[in-house]
Amino acid sequence: MRPLAIESEALTKRYGPNVAVDGISFTVERGSLFGFLGPNGSGKSTTVKMLCGLLAPSAGKARVDGLDPMGSAKQLHRRIGYMAQGFALYPDLSCAENLEFCARAQGLKLQDARESKERVAELTGVARYDRIRAGRLSGGWQHRLALAAALIHDPEVLFLDEPTSGVDPVARRELWDLFAAMAHKGKTFFITTHDLDEAQRCSRIGYVLDGSLLACGSVDELRGGERTLEDGLVALVRRSRR
Repeated sequence: MRPLAIESEALTKRYGPNVAVDGISFTVERGSLFGFLGPNGSGKSTTVKMLCGLLAPSAGKARVDGLDPMGSAKQLHRRIGYMAQGFALYPDLSCAENLEFCARAQGLKLQDARESKERVAELTGVARYDRIRAGRLSGGWQHRLALAAALIHDPEVLFLDEPTSGVDPVARRELWDLFAAMAHKGKTFFITTHDLDEAQRCSRIGYVLDGSLLACGSVDELRGGERTLEDGLVALVRRSRR
């Protein structure tokens, strides 16, 4: 077993009487693609925000790259990349200006920021749109730009919250090819999705429903002897509701 990048133990988030995330526990190995699969409203984004130190848990604990997300939030933010749902960059700035801003916000010195901008722009392919305003890009290229921004400080662990939502099939495949290539080189990805085809590209999957983690394992393990992953998940949900 490879070293762990992410550990969650009974992680819980309550809002008054409502439980958004209900005591979930799992681990993610370094250099892997971990898919956090579940329908909208199942607690995926809330879990990501707790793991990134953006939201305090009500109970339980977690470690990301060896750090407590809440106790060491400032240190952690230098080690992780976070790509939120939707397009969160500045539409009126060019691609290059967005990346340079993100680099400076991460504390990179001017020369380092420029070099990092060139590196991630080349890696993600957005270098060709350096001078184009971000708001004029297609959905697929906006997602690539957001990924480049998350990579700007060369983090070891990346949290991508539904990174291909609203992206056309070709761009989606290209993005997943890029994720897989970076994971092969040692980056760790925690990717939320509600798409079964995307989930099946992950080395391991956690399936969450109504804030509870119903299962965690490989595609074959979640299939559970059923014909397809979808059949396995349907059987899993049925058992959980008995």
